[in-house]
Amino acid sequence: MLLAITRKKQKYNNVFFVKAFYCFLFFAVLAKSQTPGYQQLLPIDESDKSQSFAAFKGKLIQTCSTKDSVALYSILFSDIVSSFSAQGSGLVAFKNEWKPFEANSEFWPTLESLLKRGCTSETEHNKQLFICPYSFSRFPNNITTGNHILLYGKNVPVFKKPDTLSTVISKVDYAILEVRASKPKGWVKVTGFGLPDTGYTFSKNIYFPGDPRVIFENRNGKWGISTFIAGD
Repeated sequence: MLLAITRKKQKYNNVFFVKAFYCFLFFAVLAKSQTPGYQQLLPIDESDKSQSFAAFKGKLIQTCSTKDSVALYSILFSDIVSSFSAQGSGLVAFKNEWKPFEANSEFWPTLESLLKRGCTSETEHNKQLFICPYSFSRFPNNITTGNHILLYGKNVPVFKKPDTLSTVISKVDYAILEVRASKPKGWVKVTGFGLPDTGYTFSKNIYFPGDPRVIFENRNGKWGISTFIAGD
């Protein structure tokens, strides 16, 4: 009788372990299927780490919509850095570089886009900084920045040809991809792990590590722009 009970218990344990194994295998396969084959840089916005900065940022987005140059100049530090040239600092250099007073200036839509794409909180020399967009400060160090881009957005299509009517070879979420060519105009040819082949995507969706970025500092209790620059 004891032997029969032991065998029954052993049989029960075997069934339990088989079921547990298949359950583990199922979830492992499911997790793998949900993990993209390409490297991602998901959105980050740490603006709320400072209530004063979050309020400042909200007002600045409104300033972008009205293109209020007077309000803008009130938050520019006098030593603002706007280019890598020897004369690339100061208010005059900023005005000459970015031309915010001109009717069709690219400065305003650029600044608004940077703010809306999220900012990271950084510390330098015991000072709190905010850097926008997040992709500048969080771009992986192990990736060559000269030939890689971040493709902003969810379910962004990658086409077989530079034509919206061509086959969509993949849809990606905030993917870091390698650039093969920046043509024809408005398109970028890309490749990367997880893509079945090289393909094309809209250049408006991409971020190059050398694209414009803005750095905010708090000096004497006042937030302002200390750097607005492009290039590397």
